[in-house]
Amino acid sequence: MKKWLEFLPIDETVLDLAAINWAKTRNTGIPTADNKSLDADIIICSTYQLLQERWRGRYVVIATKNVKHLRNFCHAQLWQDIRF
Repeated sequence: MKKWLEFLPIDETVLDLAAINWAKTRNTGIPTADNKSLDADIIICSTYQLLQERWRGRYVVIATKNVKHLRNFCHAQLWQDIRF
């Protein structure tokens, strides 16, 4: 599995981008959590955005059972539906 997957830390870069994305979602009327919360969905999608920049042209997808919330901000699929 490690040959296909990489687990990434949540660092300052991710949290800075998440704060920007959190503000954008509030301004567009698509909140993902309470107004006082910086929720995990936004942190996950911010990590996705950074991975897209880092690996341009490669397939990047979030494997989840929570497609409904994540697909508004990034490419997310049920983990069972992902094919390499």
